[in-house]
Amino acid sequence: MTGRTLDAIKGLNYPKESLQVVVADDSSDETRALIDSKVEALESSGITPLVSRRETRDGFKSVALNHAAPFLNGEYVLLLDSDSTVTPNVLSRGLAAFGLDPKMGFVSFRVGQYNRGQSLITRLFALQQDQGDTITKMGSYSLDAPYSFQGIHFDVNTSPTTGWVLDQRFDS
Repeated sequence: MTGRTLDAIKGLNYPKESLQVVVADDSSDETRALIDSKVEALESSGITPLVSRRETRDGFKSVALNHAAPFLNGEYVLLLDSDSTVTPNVLSRGLAAFGLDPKMGFVSFRVGQYNRGQSLITRLFALQQDQGDTITKMGSYSLDAPYSFQGIHFDVNTSPTTGWVLDQRFDS
């Protein structure tokens, strides 16, 4: 899954020289070699990659993100899980949403499933996920409350006008 995610980044419809990819890696298996080869491919395609490695998985994802956060230097950050994939226009769509309100702090994207059409079970699971996602977003919007990040991918606006900062702590 990690390889598929990093491959999808190469297909983004966005200037490659404007992208920085920071991989938060706390794996201890063959995933390390896979990440290294994919990062090399990103670099060859004109994208600036960096791997933030930890030797243990203590604290899991939130600690890995906090460990990688100091390496980020952009005004906008797109966070992806290792099993996320993105469409080529995800950045332009996310950045356009930020243009609607300069105080907007983040944009959350809809979750998708790789194996949606694999079987009746996966189709039903995807349908349940879609319904839950829609209801949660509608409820959050009606309360004028931020929508949960869900641990999937989202853009964060780190400009001073939003109040969001790069060293924002990611809670587990």
